[in-house]
Amino acid sequence: MLLAMFTLASCNDEDTKNAISNDAETLKTIEEGRLNLDAAAHTVNLFLTDDGTDWEASILPAGEGEDADWCQAHAEQTAGGWTITVTTQANEGMVSRRALLRLTHGSEVYRITIYQEAGPQMVAQRPHIDVTDEGGYVYITLQANTMPEVETAETASWLKYVDRQVAHHNPVGEQPVSITFRFEAERNTDWGRMARVTFKAKGARDVVVDVHQWCRPLQETESIHVAEPGQLATLIGGNVRDWANINSLKLSGTLNATDMQVVQTLLRPEVSFAQTNDEGNVTITMQVNLHLQHLDLRDCKLVAGRGTYSEPSVASSIKDYRQDSNELGQDAFLIARTYLQSVVLPKELEKIGEKAFYMCLQLERVEIPASVKTISGWAFANCEKLTTLTLPADSKLETLGSYALATGSTLDDIYFPSTLRIIENQGILGHVSARRIHLKWTTPPVLERFGVSQNATLCVPLGTAEAYRNAKGWNRAKEIVEE
Repeated sequence: MLLAMFTLASCNDEDTKNAISNDAETLKTIEEGRLNLDAAAHTVNLFLTDDGTDWEASILPAGEGEDADWCQAHAEQTAGGWTITVTTQANEGMVSRRALLRLTHGSEVYRITIYQEAGPQMVAQRPHIDVTDEGGYVYITLQANTMPEVETAETASWLKYVDRQVAHHNPVGEQPVSITFRFEAERNTDWGRMARVTFKAKGARDVVVDVHQWCRPLQETESIHVAEPGQLATLIGGNVRDWANINSLKLSGTLNATDMQVVQTLLRPEVSFAQTNDEGNVTITMQVNLHLQHLDLRDCKLVAGRGTYSEPSVASSIKDYRQDSNELGQDAFLIARTYLQSVVLPKELEKIGEKAFYMCLQLERVEIPASVKTISGWAFANCEKLTTLTLPADSKLETLGSYALATGSTLDDIYFPSTLRIIENQGILGHVSARRIHLKWTTPPVLERFGVSQNATLCVPLGTAEAYRNAKGWNRAKEIVEE
């Protein structure tokens, strides 16, 4: 611990010193020239006599390069004399600090060094550590002014604590030291897994470090079950070089917004990947090309929330993403230059958000479940290779937003259920272009301003062809046939 500096200028005579205060603690502080405080915030009062001369108080840095902003002082004349009030903020740093209290009483000057200890503190060099599937030694380094104990979650039996080493010989507590804790990870032959390691010390905030072990080598076709929302990032691991192997991915289980951001990252054409050595002092960054083309979400349930995928080894420009339950959120797959070719959507999905597949230039096939009631504006706009958009016979579709189906391509067939409401100011049938448009209305909906494409064949229910041929807007079709 640093010794407080003591400087007493003038008034060396004992009787003179006693004359400035009747308070024993104040006299002791002035005589010793120091005020020792622990790390908490404090308010300290010094009581001085009133002999007709004003007292003044100020705070100065105790030495070159030191900061005194954490400490304030002011003098106030009271009925019983003068009160000097010193207030300090809590010391949240790792080292003790000093400030100089300067008391002026006419020509007399008293200097008191305020010394504030640092509370027990720990900081992890890296709060997240990636470990390869091969396992081996894992090193966690803390900067600390106390010696912590280690706790590892019982569920992480694959990670064993081995030992610790202090980087230099300074006694722990006087100055922060670097403490490296060594663990050993078993080889992983399954999906990725996470171990939470907690460091505890009396009086200090717990420090938590996540150790993420990557999954076994990934194959061209993979199937992953996400038992708990938010687990996909852990299961898929952070080895982007291995992600490049995946061409077809089937997911099942429950996906929240963060899980969907992992999917978005996997669908990017390239990702920046940073790999750090065991000691954490060397990092290599590389660009990795990804090739995910086929995505099956049929057996997934989407739950509400906002997500931000954060894997330190992966540099992703994917923005925050939000979805409601059973909803594919806005811009869900709006990913520049994605290789995505086919998608099977969740079987309980109810809504496809605005621009969900906007500009998916390689997308060829999408299977929409019967449960979908809303396809929002521009959802499939500018999907220039999309030729198959499947709506099942029992579809519950009610709403198509403006340009929802303006793919820029011509679909072979599109089936619209009788539950669909026609809203002309949102475009006819989502501005769809298709060779054959299959309709289920037994009575043609009324159209006032717009009509169907002149290049399309309308396939209508038996006995209704004549009604459609006489209906404004519908009668523009190249051909109207019954089925």
